[in-house]
Amino acid sequence: MHTQLSFSCLFQKIAPHAKRILLAPLAMILTCCTNKDAKSQQKITINIESDYTTLDPRKIRILNDYNILVAFNEGLFRMTNNGPLPGIAKDYSFSPDKKKCTITLKKTVWSNGDPLTAHDFLYTWKSLLKKDFPSPNAHFFFPILHAKEIKKGTLPPSSLGVNVINDYCLEIVLEKPLPCLLELLALPIAFPVHRHIDKIHPKWAEEPSSYVCNGPFCIHKKMNNNSILAKKNPTYHDQKNVRLDMIEMMMLDEYTAYNLFKDHQLDYIGSPFSNIPVEAMEECEKKGSIISSPFLGTYWIRINTKNKTLQNIHLRKALALSVNRKSISLHLFNGMLETATSIVPTSERLNKNDLFKDGDLEAAKKHIKLAREELSDIPPLHFSFISSQINNNVALILQDVWKQTLGVEIIIHPKENKIFFDDLGKGDFQLAYSGRIADFQGPLDFLETFKDREGATNNTFWENDQYKSLLEQSYETLDIKKRSEMLSQAEEILIKEMPVIPMHHLNMIYLKNQNLKGLTISKTGVIDFKYAYLSS
Repeated sequence: MHTQLSFSCLFQKIAPHAKRILLAPLAMILTCCTNKDAKSQQKITINIESDYTTLDPRKIRILNDYNILVAFNEGLFRMTNNGPLPGIAKDYSFSPDKKKCTITLKKTVWSNGDPLTAHDFLYTWKSLLKKDFPSPNAHFFFPILHAKEIKKGTLPPSSLGVNVINDYCLEIVLEKPLPCLLELLALPIAFPVHRHIDKIHPKWAEEPSSYVCNGPFCIHKKMNNNSILAKKNPTYHDQKNVRLDMIEMMMLDEYTAYNLFKDHQLDYIGSPFSNIPVEAMEECEKKGSIISSPFLGTYWIRINTKNKTLQNIHLRKALALSVNRKSISLHLFNGMLETATSIVPTSERLNKNDLFKDGDLEAAKKHIKLAREELSDIPPLHFSFISSQINNNVALILQDVWKQTLGVEIIIHPKENKIFFDDLGKGDFQLAYSGRIADFQGPLDFLETFKDREGATNNTFWENDQYKSLLEQSYETLDIKKRSEMLSQAEEILIKEMPVIPMHHLNMIYLKNQNLKGLTISKTGVIDFKYAYLSS
């Protein structure tokens, strides 16, 4: 996952009068959904805060989309807190050299009753590897034989190292052994799509009426931008172990959601879908009802190094060193976010010491002086972010800090989710505030993002030969200590050149109905409702 993802888990404040206006009609909607008939069912109501941008697994990029998709779909393997376990896969085996994996599939069907076969997987993977197909996470397939060359357009899709042995048997040939292959096959990027429907109806994933899936739940109906009603999928191969009948996914601001949670009309609010108001966190901390768990994620500011002004390393360093992250966390996030002086989160930390000093104004002023000596002029810089009140507050703080301490003018640009990521992909930005949630545990997941200049989730257009070499050497190194040393050196290079400014490491903060059991949430932010249920 995750891939590079945006965070709907940001605090989005609204005015008190707006809260009252929003609360009344939404409460009416929820009251209709929590009548006696609904209560007799196994039904939960959660807040996802915002609508999905896509439910096509090949195009997934945002964490909200990822988690909604996991409820509706399943791949060969399913990620759990105990690692990947068979999903559609019945069994699997590796060749002695670990470069070939043969997977036998269970006989399952799509939600429309059509058989799901190995051909669906092969079709899906070939389609996302087409040079012009917009798949932000296609790079996860590059360990498969010829996948990288196919995406570049230098080899035909037919050369992909994936073979259909028969309708229910798939063979995957790798460039070299890949210890995390099963984890990769549990990611949404590896989920199948219905090949026949995709061919005749390319926009099948855009409407609930045409959406075909194979997971524990399916879309029952969608009420504009208010809610999604998911129901248990009767065609799911393991539906006997799915205890929830329905999940209602509401799209509410965090204040409305918190009030409804207190009124027992919502069963789950907070990470990884949405936010909890800062004031509410203080209240819930005192009561001991708030739940916090590790989250392998980092907020950062990408810098477009194609920009002539931002190619100056001293300017990039000055911007990075002048920020007091601890102060931002205390004032805007109730101290819940950890100061990031590295790219890799603390739990996966490579370097014992901080890679730079937070809020180092003295060093920042030295760098801005050198930058002004090398640059004829520093024009106003443009700062983009996903539109929300908390992001706007972060932007205003940075705008003030960089003006007062560095004399650099900042123009801020709030953008909607889709526009922000479209612009990021096109390189239509200068400074962009977002971040990343890990797809796999371990530091490599974060460092890989910046390996290739043209990587789909790099977006800084920065590349360094020594950095790339260290990462590639680490793949072949079995000695854990040596591997960590290589990755540590790579991270130091990244911080030295600062194409990305680390801001904060994350924690998942959420509230849930005490009777909601069987829910699992991984460190990578995957929430799984398959085994969830309401106890009496």
